[in-house]
This record gives sequence, C-alpha cells and structure tokens, in this order.
Amino acid sequence: MSIENRKIQAGYGSYLYEFNLFPLFILCSFLFPYIGGYLTFPLYFVFFIFLIKNIHLTYFDILFGLLVITFFFLKLIDIPLITCIQIFRVYFGFFFFYLVFKSIDPLFSINFNYVCIIISTAILAEALLINTVISPSDLNVFPNFATSTGKTAYFGFYQRPYSIGSNASVTSILLLISLSYATAHQNYFPLSKFTQYLSTTAIVSMLSGVGFFGLFLYFFSQWKKIYRLLFVTSIVIFYAMPFFSFSFFGEGIQKIISVFFTKISTDYIQFLWADKKSQVENLLTTAMQSQNPTWEILFGNASLVNGAYGGDFGWLDQAYTLGITGVLLTLIFTLSKINKKTLFPLGIFLLSAFHYSALISVIGQILFGYSLSLCNPQNEKKI
Repeated sequence: MSIENRKIQAGYGSYLYEFNLFPLFILCSFLFPYIGGYLTFPLYFVFFIFLIKNIHLTYFDILFGLLVITFFFLKLIDIPLITCIQIFRVYFGFFFFYLVFKSIDPLFSINFNYVCIIISTAILAEALLINTVISPSDLNVFPNFATSTGKTAYFGFYQRPYSIGSNASVTSILLLISLSYATAHQNYFPLSKFTQYLSTTAIVSMLSGVGFFGLFLYFFSQWKKIYRLLFVTSIVIFYAMPFFSFSFFGEGIQKIISVFFTKISTDYIQFLWADKKSQVENLLTTAMQSQNPTWEILFGNASLVNGAYGGDFGWLDQAYTLGITGVLLTLIFTLSKINKKTLFPLGIFLLSAFHYSALISVIGQILFGYSLSLCNPQNEKKI
C-alpha cells in the first residue's frame, strides 16, 4: 500500500488530519508534564471520540479488555472506587492509548524526529535552568525535595534534569525509545544527524545508568558485525578488570573504575541485584504474614503502597498493588504484540520496569500504547 493510501486509510481525509490537529496535539502532549500531566487523558479522550469509528479490535484485544474490567471490579472488594481508578490508570492506562492508536494508522500519527527534538530541547533547557537561575522545586516534573532523595549534586554541583518522566531514568528511556522509532521510520520521516546528536547529548545529560545502557544497546543495534564484536569484547574486558586488578594492581584500580563508571560498575550491579532480591523477599514475607496470603499474592494489597507509585522496582510495585495477576496481564498482552519492528522499544520498556518503570508515566504509556499498536495486523484476527 502506498504512503498516500495509508494516510487516507489512517484518517488523513478528515478535518482532524486536514489541519494536522491530531499529529500536532500528540507532539504538544509530550510537554504536558510541565504544565500538569492530568490534562493528558481527558484531552486524548476528546480526540478518541472522533476517531473511535475507525477502530479495529482483535478478539484478543476484547478478551484483554474484559479481563482488566473484571479485575477492576474484583479489586473494588478491598479498596475504594477512586483509589481503584487511580491504580488502574497507573498500571493499565497504556491500553487506552493502544486503543487510540488502533483507531488510526499509527505509523503516520507521530513524526519521531520532532518528538526527539522536543524532548531533547526540554531536557537540555531544564538542565541549564535548574543549574543556574531557578530551583528544581519550581517545576512540576520534580518530586517534593522535602521528602525525596531526588535532589542530586553530581560532580559536586550538577543537578540532573528529570523532565517529562519526572525521573532521570524514566525520561532517558522515553527519549531513547523515541530515537529508536525515529531511526526505524527513516523511510517515511528522514532522520537527521542533528537529531541523533541532540538526543544523545540529552540522554547523557540525564546521568542515568539505565539511559547509558539503553544508549549502548541502541548504537549496538546500528553497528556492523565487526563493531558489535569489538563492543562486546570491550564490555567483557571492562567487567573483568576489577577481578584482575585485585591480583595484579590492587584495589586502587577498581576504585578508580568505580569513580568514573559508578552507574555501570560491577559494584553497582551487585548492589542492584542484592537490593531487588531483598525487596522480593520482603514482598513474599509480607504476603505470607497477612490474613489472606493467597489473595495478596494473586491480587495484591494496594494499602501497602499508600498511594505512592513508581518505586525503583516497577514490577515489584505492580505486584504489591495488583499481585502476580496484574503483572501477568501486562506481560502476556505485551508479549503477544511484539514483532521485529517493536522488539527493541518494547524490550526496553519491559527491562526498565526492573528499575524505575517507564510504563507508569503518562508519556511512557503513550509510547507503550503506540508500540503495541504496531503489531503486524496480518498475524491477528480482527472483528
């Protein structure tokens, strides 16, 4: 199918596309967190009303929707309605955006060159402002520093930006995924070197270990085989150095390595592993000591979270709140939509949830829903 025919099928003949209203709205929505993320769902719903007539659902889409609705009413047994709505918005909000992008041809709904430029510019502008003329607490995207450890001073003076994900790790993942789509869609929207350099600079400015790791994966996927081999070899040597340094050079070398590569050092990885293991053990212990262990393991206990979502172990937070049922619903639906085009972005989304999850941020849910909607329609049965 030609590009022009796909545009017509996507709804470009309607006034929403004739005046570029919906694509323009999507681009603007990436900056909504700065003025109040609560605007995102209502405004997208207004556009969805005009687009819903074009929606094409599969049998599995309907089944998943019914399971989530059933799960919602099941959770009403032990938590208030408003709390339940909030929880399901946080953990299943991506399904709404999936339905939005299923109502159009998603390929032509977002020009990721513009998305990368918008997000990168916002990140770098924020980094400049919060380190010069304004306080981080003046921005909506920052946590409350009175009760948060989010305030940092890298190198003794640098406050890293948090931007649209309200978290450095989350934002770096969102920009990385946008960059991966800008690269993948070059046949439709040519990607400039300027966009790549700007995005890379913005990700580095976040000083996030997750962002660095994702950026390495992104470039790794773009390189030729010889460069991939050299990269893997360098990684093996890097992580082997601390072990050899004990035998030949002493602890000094390892300390130097840890200073310069704190976020990707072996010490930090070992710390993360021990921390995640401890959190899982704590969840199981808490569940087994409850009055109904089976219920809490299967369906969670929202009261344990106390209204705070988005800790440093996304999957565990979801298990606390919605049990293994909530986690499995998300994983099964996601895995059913993965194909060659979406393997990298969806894989990054799932991996990020082992740390600060990008899945629960509003912008993350937009990108996640978009990614899911790119599933090859030839492999699905529609109704």
